[in-house]
Amino acid sequence: MDNSNKLNKNFFEKIEKELIFNFNEDKFIKLLNQYPKEQSKILNNIANSIEQGIVLIEKDKFIFVNNSFCNLIGYTKNQLTHMKIWKVINSNYKEIVIKHKELRKKKIKSMYEIKIIDINKKDIPVLITGIPVCTSKNPDLFFGLITDLRNQEHIEKLLLKHSTYDDLTGVYNYKSGFDILERVFKYSKRYKKKFTLCFMDTDNLKKINDKFGHSTGDTFLKDFINVIQDSIRESDFIIRVGGDEFLLVLTDANLDTTQLVFERIQKNLNLFNKTSTKYKLSFSYGFSEFNNQSIKEMIIEADNNMYKMKKQKRFK
Repeated sequence: MDNSNKLNKNFFEKIEKELIFNFNEDKFIKLLNQYPKEQSKILNNIANSIEQGIVLIEKDKFIFVNNSFCNLIGYTKNQLTHMKIWKVINSNYKEIVIKHKELRKKKIKSMYEIKIIDINKKDIPVLITGIPVCTSKNPDLFFGLITDLRNQEHIEKLLLKHSTYDDLTGVYNYKSGFDILERVFKYSKRYKKKFTLCFMDTDNLKKINDKFGHSTGDTFLKDFINVIQDSIRESDFIIRVGGDEFLLVLTDANLDTTQLVFERIQKNLNLFNKTSTKYKLSFSYGFSEFNNQSIKEMIIEADNNMYKMKKQKRFK
């Protein structure tokens, strides 16, 4: 096996394990779009390991369904493949489905509740997370994540996810992120450990929004976060604090460790930018190492250092 094939195999093993244990629909869709030749493998290995129903729909027909959706609705994969979706949707909800279909044509992710009909003609209340997978070859391709609302555990997990994580990027939202940061702070203070806060602000997001539209701006942010996530350690985490401002928390890390992490980040950014044709990822950042100051003081220091870098870039 040559190095490129080995790298490809290792990549898919890593991403499969990550998505099977912590499914993220946006990362899953990105995988489908990035690796069209591997779609069958991705769908079978990952989608069939997920408890929630997963469907791919094209021109109002099912072209893929996972095991969980079949178990939910009672039909086999052969019965569902190429079946019109309207056969399993309660007619009272047709208008809602059409409305959200129009949103997907505009590449907008949406969530809505409807009732579907199982093989025994019984209604099942479900929550649909609909994400467009529009490409030039498949302008009408749509991914759906189906949550059975009869299952309280699924509902609680979903509510927890949306109260904990930022919907766009998948990182911690402000409230939950700062709750965890507070714990890191108390732990580090008690056991005299180092940790570093890194204030990050993407460059040129406004220009990208103005030139290509906000949908591309959203993709830019997601690509940026994916690169950061792939570069940091499992113990590190990211908080979204504003539109394009993020706080990276490096646990048990002094400035030397932080520098090594950011070298990895820069290396991965360079790799991304070599293949990206629409935009280049870049950002400004500033550090603050914990030395018994407050979290507020650390954020102010990191923010000031970030703006120094941003100012230097303007004058280059």
